[in-house]
Amino acid sequence: MFSVGLAPLKRVLAAIAVACSTGVLGCAAFAPRPAHVTAEHLDPLQAFTVLKESPRTYKVRVGSLRRYRVSAPFVGQEPVQVYDLPAELGELWDEATSEALYGNPHRSAQMLEAIVNAEPACAECRHEYARVLINLANKEKLTKERAHELRYRALDEMTIAGVLDRECPSGAGAFYPPTSAGRTDIPLLPRTRQAGELFAAGNDAFNSGEFTQARSLYGVVVQREPTFGRGYVGLGDVFVELGAYQEAAEYFTRALSVDSTDFLAWRSLAECAFASGNAELAKEAAVRAVVNNYHDTESWRLLGNIGNASGFSVHRRRIPKRVEINEIAGRSVEIVLDSLAEPSSRAAWFAYAAVRSVWRYEGRFAGRFPRARNYFPTYDEEVEALASLISVWRATIADSAAADVQADADLEALSRIAEEGYLNEYVLFEELCADNPNTVRSFSPALLLRIREYISRYVIGGLSA
Repeated sequence: MFSVGLAPLKRVLAAIAVACSTGVLGCAAFAPRPAHVTAEHLDPLQAFTVLKESPRTYKVRVGSLRRYRVSAPFVGQEPVQVYDLPAELGELWDEATSEALYGNPHRSAQMLEAIVNAEPACAECRHEYARVLINLANKEKLTKERAHELRYRALDEMTIAGVLDRECPSGAGAFYPPTSAGRTDIPLLPRTRQAGELFAAGNDAFNSGEFTQARSLYGVVVQREPTFGRGYVGLGDVFVELGAYQEAAEYFTRALSVDSTDFLAWRSLAECAFASGNAELAKEAAVRAVVNNYHDTESWRLLGNIGNASGFSVHRRRIPKRVEINEIAGRSVEIVLDSLAEPSSRAAWFAYAAVRSVWRYEGRFAGRFPRARNYFPTYDEEVEALASLISVWRATIADSAAADVQADADLEALSRIAEEGYLNEYVLFEELCADNPNTVRSFSPALLLRIREYISRYVIGGLSA
């Protein structure tokens, strides 16, 4: 049932009723289902009916949002500030991250938990702790109950991190089901400690400007471990510094032959091509870099620089959510529509909130994932909610064409993306990869190509262009 206390909300609900009666509504055109989804998409009118008939009370109002979803880094934005830990905890942090790199996530998690308990205001520490917990849940041989427990603890840590530091990547992206499997994390260090020491010595030599020594050390590393891609990246960086761009590009290409999802190899190849005057290759490699690491500020900055030199612009902005859904006392749910949003968009955002509410509170999530013990956001839910948002928005605009309704630039841009068949790619890249960049490593090559096409269409040149 609904509790609507403001006249503007009555007009919002009336607008949804009008939109539903026009016949313009329909999610299928905007949200083609992934192969694993067999149920029909939830129509916004169906969602509205479910909430209306629910024994749970849904209170709807227009007001100020208490919090906004964390925005992803954009071109020119500074990276997340690192919390200043006391000396003893800083040493423990170094040891914890080292244990994680060398394949001991259990020990790393114990150390990071101790750091979080000692410094509860450190967003960076909580985020790293969550990342290690997710790795444990996904890769270790655990019972399903224990894996779920770790994931929910990770979600709590990510959420707190996002509250403490709005620039800290956070969200529930880690819980979206991957579209394919079989890839592992990019090794940042060689498998053996001896090779790792040689690699570290090569890095020190490179940073000191001793490029001949660095080339020799990196060469020994890749001889001992020919599948260590970052060793080839190091060799390529040396040849870039020496001005031998062709040789450098060959080494970056060898790194990509080891792992085609290594964003650093793509970024280094882009820098090399840009320096040698090959703007087309530089653009392509930079796009591949941001596809494979949404949060790498350097890759975005490089793509922007290439655009400045080549005559294209780079503008990336995840559409801000203009609605909030809060569970309140007495099993009631409050839906708050942003008072700062265009009034013409409120019906569409209410449709978005209605679908999300049906998923979380009215059993749609439980029906789709019957083995899950608790609710968590999913890719399917976001696609359905956005499809309803767009559907109601287009119906509202069509019905109000003669009323001089103020258009909403964000919804117009998102509608264009959906109508051209790229809503799935938008959700995967701007929502999922923004919350959990490592998820891209589970995507199939065909899906990565589609995301590249999305960037080429809507990011290069401007999302709202």
